[in-house]
Amino acid sequence: EGRASDRSPWEQAVNVATCVPYFRLARAVPGGLGPWCRAYKLASWVMAASALAYHGVQGPQWRDPLRRLDYTMVGLTAAAFTAACLPAGRARLPAAALSAALLPFQPTLVAALNIAALQATFFLKALRHPLIRTRYASHVALASVGLSSYFLDDKLPETPGLHAAWHLCSARATFMAHFLLRA
Repeated sequence: EGRASDRSPWEQAVNVATCVPYFRLARAVPGGLGPWCRAYKLASWVMAASALAYHGVQGPQWRDPLRRLDYTMVGLTAAAFTAACLPAGRARLPAAALSAALLPFQPTLVAALNIAALQATFFLKALRHPLIRTRYASHVALASVGLSSYFLDDKLPETPGLHAAWHLCSARATFMAHFLLRA
């Protein structure tokens, strides 16, 4: 049956089109910053492709496994981004191991926990560096609209465009956090 966000051919086409920013996001991951950053870049490419594949097909025989892959890749990408942003040291490996252990069973929880860790990192840097505060405020606004769109998509399935708004806002909010990779 699929997700309510692809109820009409028009909405499916919009959701496919709004997967493009995820490819741009993957392309924008800086290179040369170590293995965790490379893992984040690769996971971003696969996440973009899985979202595009999910929204581009019809029928439960393809949509159901592609939806699971999409959720799993969001979790894996968030975990790789978090590992790439954490300072080198003892925290990286246990965080990555916990994410890897939970990922097959709770990909959404893995994504949520890693996104929360990234938000805390971004917030602490914004507190210490006034020049980052504007970027952080924009990031929070986009992330809030994106998450609201994502959850409202389930609550208001007759409202077209909510899932597409999630795609656009989440890609831009994530892009705005890329500077954490160099910090």
